[in-house]
Amino acid sequence: MRSALPIAIASALIAGSACQPSRREPATHHETRSFPAAAGKVVSCSLRSLDLDVRVQAGETIEVAVDLGVSSSARGAAERWLRSHTPTFRDGPSRLEINLPRRRSGTVLFGYLRTHGRVTLTLPPQSQLEVETSSGDITIGGSQPLAGPVKLRTASGDVEARGGVADLVVRTASGDVEIRDRALASLEFRSASGDVRVRDGCGNVIAETSSGKVRLARLVGTLAATTSSGDVVASWTEPPTRVVVATSSGDVNLELPAGVSLRGDVQTHSGGIHTSFEGRSGKRGRWLVWEGPAEACSVKISTSSGDVRLRRAGRPLPSGSGATPIPTEATTASPPLEI
Repeated sequence: MRSALPIAIASALIAGSACQPSRREPATHHETRSFPAAAGKVVSCSLRSLDLDVRVQAGETIEVAVDLGVSSSARGAAERWLRSHTPTFRDGPSRLEINLPRRRSGTVLFGYLRTHGRVTLTLPPQSQLEVETSSGDITIGGSQPLAGPVKLRTASGDVEARGGVADLVVRTASGDVEIRDRALASLEFRSASGDVRVRDGCGNVIAETSSGKVRLARLVGTLAATTSSGDVVASWTEPPTRVVVATSSGDVNLELPAGVSLRGDVQTHSGGIHTSFEGRSGKRGRWLVWEGPAEACSVKISTSSGDVRLRRAGRPLPSGSGATPIPTEATTASPPLEI
């Protein structure tokens, strides 16, 4: 009698191979569009998961390039993804809208779906920009800044600016923000858990985050920062007129120009205060007051359990805890604050 085992194994292999996702060629979409530019014209983008690359350069037109790619094991899934992620354009004299079609619900995919998508915008400096994404990253660069504040909103997408922006307003849920290469005139940042990092200077800064870190280098303006558990680290190259920082458990580490004078106070419930600025101490070293002249920098720093470190540029901090300034004759030069 002929054994049924080889036949059963062969049948199982054939059935298993039929269940394996078939390999299909990636589907792609590429298009370029050109629109007239005008002074103050707003370019508004709503791109969900697509990345956005913005390049600011002189010109009379707004150039848009769209690059999409998708591969899928399911028949028709790639085409559906391309249709739902191919931007639509609505242009007018003062506003250009670049949006994605409304997402259709109820589609179930068995198998794999691999996608990538990017929109590249080339804008003249007289343009204004508003962007909203879900997970798409946003990068901006250019030697000249765009007109007006650049407004960016994203859920988990990251933001990187290397020029092309003077005034920046960013709102994220968990996305990080990094500014480098060129200084900003102003920054407004609000996030739940996203970090913000300014490497090469900024004017006035407003930063609000729950658990994100705030790191700001080479500031020349005011600072208003609020966090829950996030740390705040900042340095200035010019004396500010006002510094307000409030945290719960986040630490505060600030470096001010050597010649600045202060008025205001720093206090903490259970954290430590370390400073090279002489002031009047109280509450067992948990409170320090400065009574400088009216033109002095106004300072208000408060934490619950976070430590506070406040020093003059080039001056070290005291080694112990509590509000204990270092005597002038005991100081030696120290390296700049690392951010």
